[in-house]
Amino acid sequence: MVKGFAFDHFHDVAVNQTNPINVPRETHYVPAIDRFLVKVLYHEARHRKIPITKLLALLLRDALRGREGWRLAEAEIADTNKYKAAREAA
Repeated sequence: MVKGFAFDHFHDVAVNQTNPINVPRETHYVPAIDRFLVKVLYHEARHRKIPITKLLALLLRDALRGREGWRLAEAEIADTNKYKAAREAA
């Protein structure tokens, strides 16, 4: 547990509060992160004086920019944005 957050419990509560009657909704994969790595991230974020989420975004962008997964995600986002724009114009 990091700074009073119980991640699994928080996720369950958030899902139950935002979707109390099981209405279909967009979902995202939520990977589990090894406890040791969570501790490393926590300490590194404190050292840099930034939130863990910002640290993760920085680390992941630096590690993945220009890779195949990055290109595929950019293409998917572009397609989604084109679809939304066309739908709004109609």
